[in-house]
Amino acid sequence: MEAVIRMYLVLLLLLFATTVRADIALISDSVSPVAEKLRTLTAASMMEPVVLTTAREASENPGRFRAVVVMGSSALKDLSLPDSVPVVGIFLSRKDYLGNASSFTTGLFVEPPFARQARLGRAIYGSQSSFGALVADDHSAEVNGVISIPDVSLYSLDKYDSLNQALIRLLSEHQALIGVYDPALYSPDNIKNILITAYRHNRPLIGPSAAYLRAGALATTYSSIDDVVKRLSEILISGLSGTGWPPPDYNPYFRVGFNEQVGRSLNLILPKASDVERTLRRQEGLE
Repeated sequence: MEAVIRMYLVLLLLLFATTVRADIALISDSVSPVAEKLRTLTAASMMEPVVLTTAREASENPGRFRAVVVMGSSALKDLSLPDSVPVVGIFLSRKDYLGNASSFTTGLFVEPPFARQARLGRAIYGSQSSFGALVADDHSAEVNGVISIPDVSLYSLDKYDSLNQALIRLLSEHQALIGVYDPALYSPDNIKNILITAYRHNRPLIGPSAAYLRAGALATTYSSIDDVVKRLSEILISGLSGTGWPPPDYNPYFRVGFNEQVGRSLNLILPKASDVERTLRRQEGLE
């Protein structure tokens, strides 16, 4: 009889462990090397299981997860969770986050803050330099996190006959173009024209992301996957420990990237990326 009771208790414990097990879910709209790498690195950083799954699968068994991390706004499709399950958005822009804010507990914006890109420009051109930025309109500037900065003039396309007209005016009045993270404005159809026009005026594009750096921008700040994991782990630890979920924000961990070939073509002597990184971090109070 005693053996039967012990066996029954063991079965109950196993059942309990199975039903209350709470992992962290990582949701992506497709299985990819980036998603798997992020899962592996986050699990190692958190020292606990991280499960790569789909929105539908997570929605069918929400009690399994202590928190859900969503990679991009497109991964929200088919996700339906009780309010008790916190949802952290990563790899999504500030604009995308604001457009889906009710679906998230907090988030980590994919793009660098506009002010950081402007400080990068000053690190290259000096404190007395001036820059221009293209925005679609005032609303676009607001949702994309474009703030008023003394040495950066905004050129709103709705006040000009064309993008080219605004761009040429900007390039004739400033030393560089600060790229706003706006995929509609800096689209594949526009970016080639923007870069060619800028180089004809001997002016570079700074930002708005590492992808544009490869396309021909002079410089940008960006967060690597390791930087994303580092900040994501901090967010999860804070939220799950009861300290509180940090508000949605930009990643404080970042790198500086230069396109040396573009620098040479513009006859620019670029500073060391590591030196600029330290300077920008000090300016943001991160060191």
